[in-house]
Amino acid sequence: MPNLLLSSIKTAVGGLTSIKDVDKHLRKTLSQLVKQINNTHYAVPVLAEVKKVYATEKDLETDDDGIPKYEYLGGIEFKEVTKSFD
Repeated sequence: MPNLLLSSIKTAVGGLTSIKDVDKHLRKTLSQLVKQINNTHYAVPVLAEVKKVYATEKDLETDDDGIPKYEYLGGIEFKEVTKSFD
């Protein structure tokens, strides 16, 4: 989630502000935050079906010398799927 840029609150000389300004500032900040959370929550970039999990050494493929490809340990092989939201 990208960082939320918070606006500064209006203050009078000496750093004081009114309750009305604090309330307005909080409402504006919270509405921006809620909008960002909702946009992130509903954005499903890609759905995938897991085909294979490389959980142990015996699951790993080997290179030409017969050495397991350890960089794949803990990885998955997947297939992208499309889903209809009717």
